[in-house]
Amino acid sequence: MLAGQEESIPSRARVRCPLCEREGRVLLTGMKDLLYGVAGQWSFRECPYDHCRLVWLDPLPEADAVPRLYQRYYTHAAETQRRFCMRDRLYTAYQVFQRAASKLMGVHWDWVEIRYRGLANVRPGRLLDVGCGDGRFLQRMRELGWEVHGCEVDPKAAQAASCRNIHVHVGSFLESGLPQAFYDAVTLHHVIEHLPEPRAVFKEVSRVLRPGGLLSIVTPNVRSYGRQKFGRAWRGWEPPRHFCLFHLELLRRLAHETGFVVQQCRSSAIHADVILGASMSIQAAQGQIVPDPPPISVVRTMRAWAMQHYEQIRIRRGEPCGEECVLLCQKPQ
Repeated sequence: MLAGQEESIPSRARVRCPLCEREGRVLLTGMKDLLYGVAGQWSFRECPYDHCRLVWLDPLPEADAVPRLYQRYYTHAAETQRRFCMRDRLYTAYQVFQRAASKLMGVHWDWVEIRYRGLANVRPGRLLDVGCGDGRFLQRMRELGWEVHGCEVDPKAAQAASCRNIHVHVGSFLESGLPQAFYDAVTLHHVIEHLPEPRAVFKEVSRVLRPGGLLSIVTPNVRSYGRQKFGRAWRGWEPPRHFCLFHLELLRRLAHETGFVVQQCRSSAIHADVILGASMSIQAAQGQIVPDPPPISVVRTMRAWAMQHYEQIRIRRGEPCGEECVLLCQKPQ
């Protein structure tokens, strides 16, 4: 058991695929939470069906235990705890460098797409961000003319969003009872992997979207270069908070099966430097909890940057190996 947590997390075995009910093969065992120290050991299973290949967490934490998975999560840190003057200055300088490099590499458009969830050039309407956190993204979209709404399970994060004058429904998206055919766009940015029933999420989004409305999803890509390179140390696993992990073909199929028309389904390396850098830190920790934040390392940062651009080159060659899956689809008129 990892330091900092004494009580185990109530959970139940989940050996069958949440999408097609086939028994999954064990992909990884003995996985621990090396980021925030939640107690327990976890496995990941993969569906054997070629047209599925969903990867999921086994055992699955019980619903009433889920808040305990996030007690030490980075979104729960006090603002003063999250501010590291020198680190912030260095990271700001690095971001300036990154944006300049992305323009030279011809991938700045991808940064814009991810930052605005594919909605930068869409006529503003009513927007719902599921898992809105403290509302920073919604504040950004409001400045573009959108009427913004959020849904958030964490009361503290929802309160922070409310302080930005954003209307937030506090609670589970699937149990929210939000109005039918009400929104012009719904976004889930690194959220769907935290939910146990992905098909139900697609169906509920379809219910609350107006005809012609857009669904935007960004989620870790289980077939990424980082997963191939780092194996168990890949940042995208994140047990026990990531319940389901996807690949592009599966997201496209889920969208079609739930009535959406896919406009875009691709992988992205725009945040690969962060994910690959974190994977290096997990690998170097050798089974110990990774400090949050990890020590500043110019070598690690430059290695991650180099791997990010290698990943971008492979994507340009047609390989779906980016660290994130990006899906943009539309509910038919």
